Amino acid sequence: MVSCFPVQMLWGLAFAAVGWWLFTGISFGTHICCVGDNAESAREMGINVDRTKIKGFIFVGIACACAGVLSSLINNTFWPTTGDGYLLSALAAVFVGGTPTWGGVATVAGAVIGVFIVGFIETGLISSGFSGFYTQFFYGVVLILSLITHRFNQKKR
Repeated sequence: MVSCFPVQMLWGLAFAAVGWWLFTGISFGTHICCVGDNAESAREMGINVDRTKIKGFIFVGIACACAGVLSSLINNTFWPTTGDGYLLSALAAVFVGGTPTWGGVATVAGAVIGVFIVGFIETGLISSGFSGFYTQFFYGVVLILSLITHRFNQKKR
């Protein structure tokens, strides 16, 4: 019996679990949020800002490497422009998940929920018979609506 469950989803959930542990289980997540909110304030609190940024870039690099490997395994080939079509959907997923553009506040669970929502939108549009143009259009609409929502939901300073 062949399973129809995508193995890439298991890898994605495993990576989300590691990210959740990094951002909630140890001080790394707090340091990232402090540096993202105000680097000078974080420096005055005793956080090594440069080291925190380097660790953040290392984490993003590992995430990109995992995504590249999974993309190559799906397509059975590699081409330098393979991931170009995923930028708008990735941004839409991040912003739908609740990550604001001004930094300092984010959750891994929110990002995972945003990925599922955007994935369901794509699946629904393709099942309805829309072409790739319309999926990109709806990603743009979702992105704009989520940014407008973030703008009106932010606290007044």
